Amino acid sequence: MFGSGAVNPDFSQVEADARQLDVNQPFALFYQEKRPFFTEGSDFFSSPFRVIYTRTLRDPRWGLKLSGKEGANTVGAYVVQDELTNLIFPGSQGSGAALLDRVSSGLVLRYKRDLGSRYTLGALFTDRSGDNYFNRVYGVDGMARFGRSDKMTFQLLGSSTRYPEEVALDHGQPPGTLGGHVFGAQYEHQGRRLNGYVEYDEADLLFRADLGFMPRVDYRELEGGVSWSWYRDQGWWSRIQVGSSFEYSEDREGRFLYRNHSLNFFFRGAMQTFSVFYLNRSRESYGGRAYDLWSGELYTANITQGSAIFHLNLRTFFRAILQHVDYRYNAANYTFPVEPEERHFFSQWLFSYRLNPRTVLFLGYSDNALGTQEYPLTRSDRTIFMKLSYSWQI
Repeated sequence: MFGSGAVNPDFSQVEADARQLDVNQPFALFYQEKRPFFTEGSDFFSSPFRVIYTRTLRDPRWGLKLSGKEGANTVGAYVVQDELTNLIFPGSQGSGAALLDRVSSGLVLRYKRDLGSRYTLGALFTDRSGDNYFNRVYGVDGMARFGRSDKMTFQLLGSSTRYPEEVALDHGQPPGTLGGHVFGAQYEHQGRRLNGYVEYDEADLLFRADLGFMPRVDYRELEGGVSWSWYRDQGWWSRIQVGSSFEYSEDREGRFLYRNHSLNFFFRGAMQTFSVFYLNRSRESYGGRAYDLWSGELYTANITQGSAIFHLNLRTFFRAILQHVDYRYNAANYTFPVEPEERHFFSQWLFSYRLNPRTVLFLGYSDNALGTQEYPLTRSDRTIFMKLSYSWQI
């Protein structure tokens, strides 16, 4: 077993996130965890549904964690007190969010047991609670292998949630205690030539996973795919693969949400060259209307990012990160007013000194600049920060 503790394990300023395209995105974006306290031993908390997502813990005061494997048993547990309470309000066609200036505590318990070499059963419990608020998720999951090429997984979870009355009113959430469930199952075949999978997922409208990342609920979805590969040991090509996939989803009342069919072709040639081609046909429903995804240009978005690291020695390095974002909108295709152009520039400069594997000093500077069609890039804020990381092992 491995135990660890941390005080103020928040290095969001130090480990800058790579920019993602957030234009025309109705759902919250997923960002990778980078804080050492949470990344170490993260495999012990894996789950088919993403109901454990440590980036939800926005500004932890302290945390304790225990994880490890003893024989056939795998255990993961942590408890964290957070200065802020970060919430996602999920839906079938988009999600909302709130950042509450109130303290909350998070508890995660994860257990798996191997039943021989082919079967695994697991259990999961999460709890997040604060002033007049709680969210609990609980359930079971399992995995079964059939031979060397076939595998089936499933997970069934339930949740119970109560928001503070003013939060529920401000964000359109039902009053009282909310209850819901999610269920998912997947069958997968991985062979040398033939590969395929089929998956079914469903989520109730009132399911919540506030210590996880599930911005989408109120849906039923069926998807699958199949591919066939050819191989050669010599010649001008080494692998050719053709495949097809499908996806269909609707809400819990049977209203159409999304449909996609695709064909794909993969070619690997000499000197490690390769090519990939896709042919997609998609249709999506939003606000009661269905749209073909190629039916009109709305915007052009460009993200440019660069980073450089200079190591003075094994313990010390300097790092620079620059990000530039340029959004240009076709305003005529919008039903509401939009700025024709938005720009953002971010820079971060960091000095790091590692005293030992678990004690690190960070000194840094970062700033942001914003611009539109009306005015050029103008600095909006700047930050000078110092962080000291120290972790205790049990």
